Amino acid sequence: EAERQALALMNHVNVASVFDADTTDLGQPYFAMEYVPGLDITAHCDQQELDFRQRIELFLQVCDGVTHAHQKGLIHRDLKPGNILVKKPQGQASTVKIIDFGVAKSLHGKLGAHTAHTRIGSFVGTPVYSSPEQILGHQADVDTRADIYSLGVVLYELLVGVTPYSDQELSDKSQAELVKFLTQ
Repeated sequence: EAERQALALMNHVNVASVFDADTTDLGQPYFAMEYVPGLDITAHCDQQELDFRQRIELFLQVCDGVTHAHQKGLIHRDLKPGNILVKKPQGQASTVKIIDFGVAKSLHGKLGAHTAHTRIGSFVGTPVYSSPEQILGHQADVDTRADIYSLGVVLYELLVGVTPYSDQELSDKSQAELVKFLTQ
């Protein structure tokens, strides 16, 4: 439901489109979304052997889509390569599509109280790409800067080939240990 409401607010070339959204007779929300044939952004860049400039050009499309979401008052909160797909029609330029706004947070309360299904002290996102305030679970402190942090990690991975920290480095740590580790 949160994803459906969030996507309904947006209309941008770099954000996957929602074609239909409703609720079944049993009260189950559903939506029909744009199918994005392609790979996640890092896999696409690696498979196509894109150079530095081409990777930056794709990343700028990601920034455009995220900027649009922020202008609509939405924070994605789970930006990572798996939620950034690249559509490459035969003979045409590649287009980035941001997907999965299922844990999006509204800056303006437009999505309702259940939007993020989060509470104080709970974590939303993917640790390797998440900001310290997200990891700590201080959802009231999570704003557009959390997405910018995630964008920095995605860019780092696009250019260097690995994330700044590995999943293994982060997996054995508590929330407090993660924050301390990430802010040192």
